[in-house]
Formats: sequence, C-alpha cells, structure tokens
Amino acid sequence: MRVFRKGRGIAAAQPSLVVFLDDRLDMGHEVRRLKDLVEQVLGPELRERCSMAGGYDYDPVGILCVWLYGFLKGINSSRPLAECCRYDLRFEYLCSSCRPDYSTLSRFRADLGEDMDSMLARVSLAAEELGILKRRCISVDGTKVPASESQWKRIRKEANEAEACEDGPAMMVSHGDIITGYNVQAAVDVDSDFTVGYCLSSSPNDLDQMSDLMEAVEAQSGALSASAITDKGYDSSPNAIALGEANVVAYLPAKDHKYTPPFQRDEAGQMRCQAGHIAKEGDWKDLKHGAEYRIFRVSQCTNCPLKAVCPGKGNQRSMKVLKRDVAGLKQAANARCLTDEGKDLLKRRSPTVERKFAEFKDRCKFTRFRLRSKAKASIEFGLLVLATNLKLLDSYGQAAINSFWAHIYRLFALSNLLAA
Repeated sequence: MRVFRKGRGIAAAQPSLVVFLDDRLDMGHEVRRLKDLVEQVLGPELRERCSMAGGYDYDPVGILCVWLYGFLKGINSSRPLAECCRYDLRFEYLCSSCRPDYSTLSRFRADLGEDMDSMLARVSLAAEELGILKRRCISVDGTKVPASESQWKRIRKEANEAEACEDGPAMMVSHGDIITGYNVQAAVDVDSDFTVGYCLSSSPNDLDQMSDLMEAVEAQSGALSASAITDKGYDSSPNAIALGEANVVAYLPAKDHKYTPPFQRDEAGQMRCQAGHIAKEGDWKDLKHGAEYRIFRVSQCTNCPLKAVCPGKGNQRSMKVLKRDVAGLKQAANARCLTDEGKDLLKRRSPTVERKFAEFKDRCKFTRFRLRSKAKASIEFGLLVLATNLKLLDSYGQAAINSFWAHIYRLFALSNLLAA
C-alpha cells in the first residue's frame, strides 16, 4: 500500500470550492416556496411591527418560516427547532444561517399573540383575491386536545371534579378517556379546505360554542361565510341564535332525526298543531340552569282524528322553546338539513373538517399543547393553522402553474398536428 505525503496525491490536487447555501438546496424545494410565499403575503406586515433597536436583529420572516415549517414537520418545540437551525439544511435556509437559539424562538412565538389574527386574515384575504376562498359555506366541528398540564396531576389537585375553568384546561371525556385539555373549535371552508377560524374552549360540549367561533372567524378571515353546517352536537338554540345574529344560514342536524315538533308556526306567527289547533302559551323557568323558556300546549287531543299520527303521547301535546329563540331559529335550522341542499352539505361536512383534524393530529403530529394557559395555547394552534393554510395556498399555486403548462403543451401539440 502506497502512502502519500501531505500535499501530494489526488485529493490534494483538487481545488477548494466555496459552496453557497442557496446552491445546496434544490430550486423547486418546498421551503423555497414557503419562504417566498410568507415574504409576499406577510413580509411587509411583519417588518413594520418589528423594532430595529437593540442588538443583532433576526429577520422576522425567516424566524416565522422556521416555526411554520417545524409545525408542518411535527416539530413544535423551540429546543428541537434551534437544533434543526444548526444542522438541518432546510431550516438553515429558512433562517439564513443565523442560528437562533431556543429562547429567541420562544420569545418570537410569544410575541405573535397580538398579530396572529391579522396574519391569518391576511392569508385568507390573499386566497379570496386569487379566487380560491369562495366563502359559500363553512364546516364546523370540535376536537379535544390534551393540555400541557398532566391530567393525573390535575385529577389529584381537583379531587376528581370535572368543572370547567375560565382560563385553563378542563376535565373532559374524549373517546372514552378522561383528559385535561381544551375543546378546539374550528371552521373550515367547504370548497377550498381553508381553516377560516378557530377558538379554544374549556367547555366539554358544543352546545354553546357558535358565538365565540363566529367572532373568531370574522377576526381571523376578514368576513363570515354565507352558511354553516355542523353535526348533531351543535343542535341547540344558542348556536342557532348566534348564527342568526351573524346573518349566517344555519344547518343544524337534529339530535333525534325521528323527532318531529308537534307544533309549527303559521303565517300569522301562532303555533298550531297538525290538526290546526292553536297552542296556548306560558312561561317556564329551568331553576337548575337558570334558562327561561316559552312553553306551548294543546289540550284538544282526546277526540282528535290525528291523535294516532301526531308526535307525542297522552291527551296533551307540549313543546318548550327558549325565550331567546321565540322566532324558531333552531327548528328552521333543523328543517334546512332535510332539503336537498342540506343533505348535500351534510355529505361534505365530515370529509372537510374532520379530515382537517386528522391532518393536524396525524400528519403534523399535533397531539398535545406544549404551552400553558389558554392564550398561549391559542398562539400554538394558530401557528399550526397558519402553516397548513400557507401550504394549501402553495398547493393551489402549484396546481395553477401545472395547469398553465399543460395548456401550453396542448396548444403546442395541436399546432404541430395542424402543421403536419
């Protein structure tokens, strides 16, 4: 075996090359498109709100891209991201080789609390300007996400009390398991799959979530959609009232699809049964929950010829309606689900919002909040929504480019065919 001295041999004869970071990444890589997209949509707004005073300043676009790409790849903690910025070429390109430490990344994420809604709205408005976001209908659903705090520690601390907290996680049941977490409400556009709004709740059920969610949708997307479709868990008068006050057409499937209201409101505004009898009205208060109802009764059922087919039992028919819903918004929302349009929207609800939740939890590995308090957890989920919306916006742009070149290819092939 021949051993060469230093300075001789094939390796020593090779000239030293300077390889730039931009040359080490493929030209069509997704991180290039992500950074360009964030620069176009959010760049000016981010730089306007950043202070140039102090020491060494990081580019806010690059730091935000690091967080967004980390969430897309299932990395949502500052320490692993700081390591990726040092040793992963993709993250090094996003942060322009600045190598931010974990405290810098964590502080940047915390400072996004005031800007999160405006950034989400800017992305939604960009999608609307491109004709991607139609705002025809949104699909609404909720999912339980465990909080950062240990559920067993909370069980011991609260002595097995499942009471919801104002600004903290609550004990709730998810798929048969007791967890400590938040009920995450999300609204997804049916036509484009964009997440147009979200909010976190400490209430384990969905019976009174629509008011907060509509406020979040308007703040995070810039406007409300024309209609909203939900599942049976949202069948309540407060939800129907909240959608009605927001001028959103509600499609709320009834909890019991076999249930038929015994009374219907006629053109004069009076409640009548199927036989045409006018219902007497009265007040009724639920002392346990403090809710006030309007109760309707018809007592001419003894010799009524429609008694056998009329919904209800006995010689009297009654129905309670929440006083706030005297206009019958809940019944109207239930009835819309029985129309052809309502049935078509119901078929599209599950593949829209539930598939989005599956993407969050399976593809992005978002199975637990890492930050404590509802405000910080909301920032965390907002970054996830922003990342997936930007990825969706990029996919629509790539599809448009591919469609354009396919059209050019067809024209070129047709011209060659005519020339032949």
